[in-house]
Amino acid sequence: MNQAIIFDFDGVIVESEPLHYEAFRSVLPEFGIQLTRESYYARYVGLADREIVRRLLADHDRRLTQDETEGLMRKKNTEYERQIMKGIDPLPGVAELIKRTSNQHPLAICSGSKRREISMILDQIGLSAFFSVIVASDDVLSSKPDPAGYLLALSQLRRAKPDLTAEKCLVFEDSEAGISAAKAAGMKVIAIRKDDLGTDTASADGTIASFLELENVDLASLVSESA
Repeated sequence: MNQAIIFDFDGVIVESEPLHYEAFRSVLPEFGIQLTRESYYARYVGLADREIVRRLLADHDRRLTQDETEGLMRKKNTEYERQIMKGIDPLPGVAELIKRTSNQHPLAICSGSKRREISMILDQIGLSAFFSVIVASDDVLSSKPDPAGYLLALSQLRRAKPDLTAEKCLVFEDSEAGISAAKAAGMKVIAIRKDDLGTDTASADGTIASFLELENVDLASLVSESA
């Protein structure tokens, strides 16, 4: 049976990707970039903000100084936090799953979001106490699909479970970059299907449309049946 569960954050615990998109869309015109919803979801979902900005500048043939780039990031972060403060809810079924499984397994988050943003939202939705490990973009140099974040989460989980291996970690992801990162780390992955986004989930060990599907399901058996 899986001994640890690791959740991506944006699009898995909360549907925050639209807020990230709106924050980027509102600040980018000042820097000569127009961002559409279609291009954001096709090209940038699942990446850390710094990698998104790097790709945006390359895709739009824009050159910014280091100070200008940092200014863009600050403005985006400020706008995103403003969006958060309006209120956000956990995705259907995920809070119940977290509370139910926290008595059986250590839980972790591995996200491309900033730690401050993750903490703000977890406090807002009352789930902060359930996660023993949080790996944010602040903690790693490389964004997903690099497995660095998941490997760091595994390392930190081992402080409480020294015998924990990657194969005993079950990951919930919703982006191609995230699925690739978790699989590269040697972990089992259940993908949350986003059919309207056309995300390729073929490499995942199983898929669900909603956490409501897992209300009475043993997670280990779900992985073995879907592999």
